Formats: sequence, C-alpha cells, structure tokens
Amino acid sequence: MKPLNPKQVVWAVDCGAKQARRSGGGFMYKADTGYKGGLFIDYSDNKEISQATWKYTNDQFIYMTERHGHGSFSYDIPLTNSGRYVLILKFSENWHHEPRSRVFNIKLGSQR
Repeated sequence: MKPLNPKQVVWAVDCGAKQARRSGGGFMYKADTGYKGGLFIDYSDNKEISQATWKYTNDQFIYMTERHGHGSFSYDIPLTNSGRYVLILKFSENWHHEPRSRVFNIKLGSQR
C-alpha cells in the first residue's frame, strides 16, 4: 500500500482536541468538530498517560485526546463529492486495561 498524500486528505479530526495540529507526516488534524453527543477527555495533563509512548507513531498528540459516550455519539463528515473514499480510524484505549473491556460499533451510512 502506498503512503497517503496529505494533500488528498478530505477530513481529519483529532477527537477531543481543543486545537488543530499538524502531524509529522504533514496531515492537518482539525480540533474536535462535526460531532453529535459524547464527552471529550484530554489526557495531556495526566502524567501516567502523557508520559506513555504509543508504538508505531511519531504523533503522540493524536492519542492524548478522545471522545466517548455511554450511549451513542456520531460525527458528520462533510463529503461534498460522490465517489470512493478511504476511511482510516485510529484508536487508543487510555482507560480500560483488560482485554474486551471496551466494545463498540462503527456505522458508516447504513452499514455497520
């Protein structure tokens, strides 16, 4: 798979983030926007989490914030052109420490 070109990214958001930031790869992540429901958490002030190192990324900031909810929450992604898109989701579990403690579903359009 060839690397993504930052100029081809239609929408990137850092869930829970209060400010926009650019990744080391040149991707511009918007501050948390386009959501309905849920709560946000910024772990950058939590020493245990903020001093952790996530493997396989140089962009630690992406994993310091999150949006979550006990019910459902959603994001409206502003796609203006019909066509084929690639959806990339990045996750980090900062709260639960046991396997299978966090269970969720992703629904894209009418597909689950």
